[in-house]
Amino acid sequence: MQNYCILTLAILFFSFSGKPKKEKVQLDERAKKYIPTEKQSALNDVQIESLNFFFRSSYIIQDIPGKCPGCSKIDIQNFDVKKFDKQRAEKKRVVVFETRPGLPITLLSWEEVRAAYTDIAKEYSVPPH
Repeated sequence: MQNYCILTLAILFFSFSGKPKKEKVQLDERAKKYIPTEKQSALNDVQIESLNFFFRSSYIIQDIPGKCPGCSKIDIQNFDVKKFDKQRAEKKRVVVFETRPGLPITLLSWEEVRAAYTDIAKEYSVPPH
């Protein structure tokens, strides 16, 4: 009986210890416009996190107060970086403008984007796609 209790406690301990399970990652709304609904459900967490990085963090918007008083603000929640794909360079950052006059938007290089994808995959211990 005592061995049964120890075994049960050991199973419970190892069941609840270790890395906490992550919640299901949600795909950014901007990415959903480019991926058919039926394919969205097939995406794994690494793919979703990579897409989310692309739409949320593969650019820098420099809103410098007073620098461009006539410029309209960029709605960061709805900003669609995908439309600048053709301007993104392989090895260097590129500055683009959504409107003229407008705030400068710095696109990370494709090399930097792929490096981020690799880092995301490492977090999940999965080879990058």
